[in-house]
Amino acid sequence: MSTTLAGAAAASTSSEVEYVDAYNSSASVIFQGQDVYIVGEAVDEDPDATFQLRSVDSFDGGDVDSSSFEEELQAEWVGYDELALEVDPSDTGLPTSENPDDDDDVWAIEVDTSGLDAGDYFVRGGELESSPAQEDTFEVTEQGFSATFDDDEVTDDGAESTTELDIDSDRGTYSVTVSADGDLDDDELLRTVFEESDSDAGVFFAEVSYFLDNASDSEVGYDGPTDLEWGDDDYGDVVDALRAAGGVFETDANDNPVLDEDFVDDVTDNSDYSDEADVVEAVTFGDFDVGLWAADEDDADESIVFVELSDTDADVDFDGIDDSDYTFEFSVTDTAASDEQDISVLDSDVEANFDDSVYTQTAGDPVHLTVEFDDTDDAYLVFGDEDVGFVDIVYVEDDTGSGMANVTLNPRLMGMGNGYASVDSEDEVVSLLDEIDLDNPIEWVDNHHHTDDDLPEPFDDLEFYDDGDMDATDRVSFVEFLEELELIDDPVDQPHDLFEWETIDPDTGNPAPDGVDVITGVNEDTGDIAYNQLVRPLQPTDYPLASTDDGVLVADSGELDVDDELDAARVDLTQPGLGEVETMVAPEDDADAHELEEFLDPEIEEATPTPRTGIAEDDRLIVRAEMSGVYGLMVGIADEGDYDPLIEDGFKPHVIHELNEYDGEGVTLEIEETETTGNQDPNRVDFENADKDEVVAFGNHLDGELYIVVDTSASDAFTRDYEDGDTFEATIEYEADTDDSFYFYGPDSLIELIADRYPGGYDVTPDGMPWRGDAGEHTTRDPAYPYFEPGESQTITTEFDMVDRDVGFHALDADDAVQLETDDEAVVSGETNVAPGSSVDLRISNAGETESFLSTEDAAIDTDGSWASEPFDFDDREDGDEATLEYRVGGSAIADTDGIFVEELESVDPADDTADEPTDDGADDTDDSEAADADDAGDSDADAADDTTDDTVDEVTDEADADESDDTATETEGDGIPGFGLTVAIVALLAVAMLTRRRQQ
Repeated sequence: MSTTLAGAAAASTSSEVEYVDAYNSSASVIFQGQDVYIVGEAVDEDPDATFQLRSVDSFDGGDVDSSSFEEELQAEWVGYDELALEVDPSDTGLPTSENPDDDDDVWAIEVDTSGLDAGDYFVRGGELESSPAQEDTFEVTEQGFSATFDDDEVTDDGAESTTELDIDSDRGTYSVTVSADGDLDDDELLRTVFEESDSDAGVFFAEVSYFLDNASDSEVGYDGPTDLEWGDDDYGDVVDALRAAGGVFETDANDNPVLDEDFVDDVTDNSDYSDEADVVEAVTFGDFDVGLWAADEDDADESIVFVELSDTDADVDFDGIDDSDYTFEFSVTDTAASDEQDISVLDSDVEANFDDSVYTQTAGDPVHLTVEFDDTDDAYLVFGDEDVGFVDIVYVEDDTGSGMANVTLNPRLMGMGNGYASVDSEDEVVSLLDEIDLDNPIEWVDNHHHTDDDLPEPFDDLEFYDDGDMDATDRVSFVEFLEELELIDDPVDQPHDLFEWETIDPDTGNPAPDGVDVITGVNEDTGDIAYNQLVRPLQPTDYPLASTDDGVLVADSGELDVDDELDAARVDLTQPGLGEVETMVAPEDDADAHELEEFLDPEIEEATPTPRTGIAEDDRLIVRAEMSGVYGLMVGIADEGDYDPLIEDGFKPHVIHELNEYDGEGVTLEIEETETTGNQDPNRVDFENADKDEVVAFGNHLDGELYIVVDTSASDAFTRDYEDGDTFEATIEYEADTDDSFYFYGPDSLIELIADRYPGGYDVTPDGMPWRGDAGEHTTRDPAYPYFEPGESQTITTEFDMVDRDVGFHALDADDAVQLETDDEAVVSGETNVAPGSSVDLRISNAGETESFLSTEDAAIDTDGSWASEPFDFDDREDGDEATLEYRVGGSAIADTDGIFVEELESVDPADDTADEPTDDGADDTDDSEAADADDAGDSDADAADDTTDDTVDEVTDEADADESDDTATETEGDGIPGFGLTVAIVALLAVAMLTRRRQQ
């Protein structure tokens, strides 16, 4: 009689024998360690025979040619339920007396392959073929498998606690038991596969809770907790809850993990899970599909299982694991494949250190600092305390792998929900009092007003306590924490309490119980929120700054304590104000052709500014002012997504316009003509409409300087065209109210903004953004510079003239012709009001009856307005030859004059010099004849130098003394800032020295 295996995929075409696994699947190729069952007619006919397992040495013609003995085997009655065979043993035809377990058993020969080498095998004996066909053999192959940690060492805390685990195999799917040689319990192993620095742990707890909630509704009858939360519960609680609910795995006949069938049926019949696959998915978690073994499985409390895994590489985290050396064992459940990996968990020495102990900056201007990390890549910075009347928490994270985070704090905007209050362009830097999302205002209120323990990421690890014992009952919300520090009063219970609500039909606007909720008003005096800490921007004083990695803060007896402080520093905000102002020139170009760094670099001649009160047409006008306490607000006005306008690119002119329009800020910056014609408004620099390449403002907030650069050749830089001789005045004023200090529009404005943006019937026009304000507690629009006391103000002014470009020449003869030496190193010099550093060349060509020639050489303008050409080679010219000289700036001629070649320069009495004189450039000139002598001496040979002592020069007529002491008029009521001028003097001296050296070379 034969045993029929219904549905079996036979290993051969022979009807005598079949090789199957415990699931009645073909076992022609199996992995080492799996069990093989030989069943069929040949086994049934002589079950008492002695069988041999033999390994194939060779095949010949498709049959086994030679083989080797491996072991003796016996057929035995095997429970078909155990094998999961889809067989009805009653169909075997065997008499009941020969079937002692009635219909529940079949004859089978079991082969354990765990000790076999890779190769081909068959069974001989009884009625079985002694040299079967190749298709009546089965192949044992070794499963390729590896498990590798990226790092040999990790820490028990911080960023270095994380490494990557890479599971790889040549098999499609498989399950893996994971243990640590008994050194870690199941809950400790479980926690390693969830990287706690991310949201994985929180998601894991939420998934467990969702499953438990479903299990409690099923016939499983689970009655334990279903609201497990990361931070309140631990992984031991998860293990206990899953085992109590039955959501754990046992081994099947093939040693693979399966759920109890009754458990699956109960859950699917009475919950949201529809089938076994859903339930398996519900009790396996994370990238590795990790599950727990049932308590009666071997070493269940010291192992976990990766269920039906495919090749996976993902982070594992040893945060909270005891310091020790561990050997992790990874064993495929149904084969002999395994791997071991050693890893050492070291004591974490987390550091988040500041690069300085004191950061000094004027109030209202951005502060830059660096946090240097060790054994972590993130930290919380606690800014302020109860003594300074303000607390904010800033999360910083190294996103570049540099081991540090660069942080910019903006004290002008902090505490009022502005996104520029704390930023960095590369690393993650975000404040707890973060940017207001006006596109989703109510959601923002719910998530960010911090009236309960559920803070938004990345602040969800913060813990606030109102007592140093830090018991669970001492834990408070952020706003309650601020109340304990007496920074706010009576915090609002729920954000929705800030508004009046009504449920209406959206189509009709009439009240409807099933309609939508709309805001119909703002509740007054409902309580404070976190944004009620400040009434004006952070004032000049010292602000404490601390770093911590665990974010546990305590308000003990009204004093802030950082539980695990890693480092401390101070931010010293000083009094801002105005100093001096001057005008300068730079060579013709777009206003934003150079960055501030280039303007300050004397090596870059085409960008170096030169002090002048006479600004030649087409040159760049630069107004340089000592002023501080405005750059933080300017960054906010610019709103370009980063701090590049301040530190690199410069501000667009509209930022100055907006600053002037912020009436309550009390800052005015204008450049306008001193005289008007008729009923016309004065001509002025057009900050409102000019483009950035026409007008740009550079803020040097570290030194308290503002540079306004104007391309005077641009048609839209001024409100209308200027004319030669027009006088302009630059005025900068910080004005305070006579009676009241500056007050933020603040939370009241914020609440109105939210109400106005929320869909519904409430229409309100807020006073302005919360970080704006004016004089007095109620909206007045009156100016009140935020850092001055009432009645205090400062004003600085300076004047300059716009003039046509002009040039004069040295060495004129009696006929006002420029004398040109017939020499191979002839130098031409003179004076001009064109900006030093400009691209200048001198073109000399034939005139009159002189034979044609054309020579061009570059010329350089010195800081005092004197200029000199590079040497010309006029060795082939004759005495008396005539020439025309053309002075060119930026490729365009601005002046020409006659020239005459001479063997030696004539001496002409300066009193008889009648040459045209260039317009005053406002520079601090030395005696003109001495300047000419110095230039000629530096550019000609020794004889020529002697001759030039008597040269006649074209003298520059001074219309204003460039060295006058009252260039800058400063009116100060209150404290001013002295000490201006050293930087510009050094720049000028360096430029002169470089020019002299180049000429000598």
